[in-house]
Amino acid sequence: QGKLEPALQTYRRLIAEDPSGPAAPDFQNEIIQAYTKMGKKEDTLAEIDRLLKNYGKQSSWARTNAANQDAVKTAEEFIEKGLRTVAINYHNEAKKLKTGSQAAQTYALAERAYEVYIQEFPESKYSYEVRYSYSELLYTIKKFDSAYDQYMKVVSIDTKGQHSRFCAESAIFAAEEMIKREAKAGGGAGPDPGKKTEPLPLSDWEQKQLKALDQFRELFPTDPKARNIIYKSACLLYNKNQFKEASERFNVVISMDPKSKEAEQAANLILDSFALVEDWDSLKKNSKFYFDQAGLGSESFKKEVYG
Repeated sequence: QGKLEPALQTYRRLIAEDPSGPAAPDFQNEIIQAYTKMGKKEDTLAEIDRLLKNYGKQSSWARTNAANQDAVKTAEEFIEKGLRTVAINYHNEAKKLKTGSQAAQTYALAERAYEVYIQEFPESKYSYEVRYSYSELLYTIKKFDSAYDQYMKVVSIDTKGQHSRFCAESAIFAAEEMIKREAKAGGGAGPDPGKKTEPLPLSDWEQKQLKALDQFRELFPTDPKARNIIYKSACLLYNKNQFKEASERFNVVISMDPKSKEAEQAANLILDSFALVEDWDSLKKNSKFYFDQAGLGSESFKKEVYG
């Protein structure tokens, strides 16, 4: 650090002598590199913020040097690489630290770098990987709402990408966590005491989870978890008394593998829905249909539905 302090003073003096000069971003970048080597995380990020503010696309420096596109491009590259590198490095360090105040502080600095990167370079060639890492950080620090947004964005960038299947499933989990928070906060409509089977609207986060569930089903129809994903989406609707929509999904589950545990559960819930709305004709008709369907349900299931 002793050798780096004089270097910092030199670069600051060079910037002060010609703040609008084409070399100013280079000097600012050297300051960033010096703080990085010194292990001063907050100072490093502060200097990247200064690089962005003083030499970014909207800066007076960029307007002054508009005719020198090479210098403008170089400044932008410094900003992009600086933010990306700091975000990933701090994130990795935080993961190694795991818990404690130092870990929390490092996660916060990484989060800030990721956030600024996404704002400044939303369509960069590194966006897919950066957003994937950012989403994982957000999930780790329990910012599930923002994690959901980033998981969904990763999938939308490249549905066949390396992390897309993982992110498609993780979005479901993130939405599930937000549904739990909604429930604790008393969110969501309750049933009318006199109309226990009246369809209820999905809450905001139930809608988002349904979107994530349907996305997974559409993108990964042959995935081993696809049947369970469809079953989960059906249950989400069933629990809101949206029986018609739920039954359509339950029947898909049954058709995928009548011998599966989910298929038997799906058939039971369809029959239960008819009983709840007192549609006895449909209950009798479908009970016979499921009884006759080869491979569907256990022996006890067959006896129960049409014994």
